[in-house]
Amino acid sequence: MSTNIIEAIQKQMGYKPLHKVSPNTQEPKDEHNPQMATQFEQAAIVSVVLGIYKKAKSLKDSTTWGIDSTKILSQVFEEDKDKVVATVANYAHVGTQKAEGEMHRAGVVALEVIHKETGSDGIEKVKAYLTDQRTNILLYLPPALHMGDLLHDTTVDDRTNKMEGPVSNFMHTIEKVFSSSK
Repeated sequence: MSTNIIEAIQKQMGYKPLHKVSPNTQEPKDEHNPQMATQFEQAAIVSVVLGIYKKAKSLKDSTTWGIDSTKILSQVFEEDKDKVVATVANYAHVGTQKAEGEMHRAGVVALEVIHKETGSDGIEKVKAYLTDQRTNILLYLPPALHMGDLLHDTTVDDRTNKMEGPVSNFMHTIEKVFSSSK
């Protein structure tokens, strides 16, 4: 099994562990635990990784898979970049410049993790890796960000994607098989 991308990025950025989101309450678990990451750290990482996941699905074959780390937010979110940055800033109660800077940093680290996990084998391996990571990404996605609306994919905010357990894990495995055959 590959490394959990969210946990790998969190560790590489020096953050405390991120909060998983409860599928029942749609609130981060242990939200007020000082041993856990801040809302800002969580939102910066998860929003960018989710954006990279969505972007990679639409890319054709490329050895660099089409994302330049110097322009990562513009390439990942395209015309929605400013809206996504503003949403993260509002959610975390920080300025947009601070949000954009930390999101950029999270994106660079995410690209490093993805490259380490997939090597230089092209977009198909990246797509497969990110498809395998979809559940890990959604487990940490704060619903208050409404990233599904921002990324034009309402399945992202669906609480069933955040469920864990034997039956849910089996259903997520079936989902991966069907989504990777597109």
